[in-house]
Amino acid sequence: IPEDGTVTKTAGDGWTNMRYATKNILLDEQDGWVVFNAPDTEGKMAVGLRDESIAAVSSYEQMEFAWVLDGDSAAAWESGSFVGNKVAFDPGSKFTVEVKQGVILYTLDGMEIRASSPSTFPEAMIADVAIYDTNGKVESLKTDFPAQCTITPTVGHIKPLFPGSGRIDLTSEPSKGDITYEWADGPSTPSRADL
Repeated sequence: IPEDGTVTKTAGDGWTNMRYATKNILLDEQDGWVVFNAPDTEGKMAVGLRDESIAAVSSYEQMEFAWVLDGDSAAAWESGSFVGNKVAFDPGSKFTVEVKQGVILYTLDGMEIRASSPSTFPEAMIADVAIYDTNGKVESLKTDFPAQCTITPTVGHIKPLFPGSGRIDLTSEPSKGDITYEWADGPSTPSRADL
């Protein structure tokens, strides 16, 4: 996410030529949220959570849980359809999509607009932004996803008097998302031998 949280579209109008997604992952049994402010100009945009495993994304329709803004009104989007009533908002209004103990909460300026309890969640979700209008933007975009992995080392036996006989293997659980390994002497692999 850019430091100031502003995501701006510079391409022409359309849903298929602008996507922004985070690398941070929210797993199906974790709590977390995505929050943003409505821009000072009207336009069409969607911000929410989508299944991390979906590779071909063309609009907000692939999002699982999102706010979809159109002009000065917004509606909640869940699993392929609009849910609940449209709500009016002002420029600068603060929107949140939150997963809390298996419940999806949609809030606008701190007020709960909708709560739902889906029967299933994707295994892993990422924050996603879709903007339709040229120069459209989302402001103050932030996420709060917990740390999602545990690294477990497995150390191989080192034979006394035999330098280079040890090894270490790092295992990441769960094995979702991009994981980078960096050892002090340069290698970037999860396993090392001849130590």
